[in-house]
Amino acid sequence: SRVTAPPRGGPAAAASASGYGSQVSTVVAVAYVKHGRLHYADPSGVPVAIGEQVVVAHPDTERVATVLWGPSEPLDDLHDLPRVVRAASQADIATSEDARRRAVKAKAAARRLIRERGLPMQILGSEWIGADKRVTVWFAAPRRIDFRELLRALTAEIGMRVLLRQVSERERAKVVGGVG
Repeated sequence: SRVTAPPRGGPAAAASASGYGSQVSTVVAVAYVKHGRLHYADPSGVPVAIGEQVVVAHPDTERVATVLWGPSEPLDDLHDLPRVVRAASQADIATSEDARRRAVKAKAAARRLIRERGLPMQILGSEWIGADKRVTVWFAAPRRIDFRELLRALTAEIGMRVLLRQVSERERAKVVGGVG
């Protein structure tokens, strides 16, 4: 089976500049959140140690991650992995923590606004992307929901661009720890 990095969009120029598209000779496993899902990354010559925080380049942003294992030789032919660009500095870690706090604030605001409006939605997670100055909020709902008013209220409250993404029941099961 083929293992790839988390899907990220972006222009082809950014992808080639970040090292996407090349075959990988060694890999490390990183997690972007504590106890989160493992993602493979190409250490690309950067010395890494287990437990160390590193900056991983994606086509549209850089993210701080913790190295959980590796470097080791991949078992499969792996292509298109994000690259480890450097060890995370204190500034990188502070920026990552600020992004986490903003995402938590957006998630709490979304839950409160949903409760106030009586919408049949469950908030599953949120992520703040600093490069784009936006928050993405994932939710599950039993049917399609008109959330335009919620989106306007949430954008006004947190003062930045908000993307609401509905996930399927299968994806929801994965997020909450079930088999999806």
